[in-house]
Amino acid sequence: MILLFILIISLVQFTCYYLIYRYKIKIPNFVILILVLIGYYFIFPQFFYPEPRTDGINCGMPIFGITLGFWIFGTIGAFGSHILWILIKKCKNALEKV
Repeated sequence: MILLFILIISLVQFTCYYLIYRYKIKIPNFVILILVLIGYYFIFPQFFYPEPRTDGINCGMPIFGITLGFWIFGTIGAFGSHILWILIKKCKNALEKV
């Protein structure tokens, strides 16, 4: 479920890059990368935390695993989408010059 969420966010990130390129909006690509990374580090993991138990015994390991998963796989997904966009844009610009 977490990896599917990360994949969807990577597609949203790629779509934002495309819309900025298509409509010539003056936002640098690294700003979107930074916003997505902030989401992966601080916002998105909280959506997947388990509900606290009512008996007062709550282990922190699931929360740690979810957070660490978002940090590792989210960072890889964000940078992968960013690098893929840069490569596609360079190839497209090279083809337009020919």
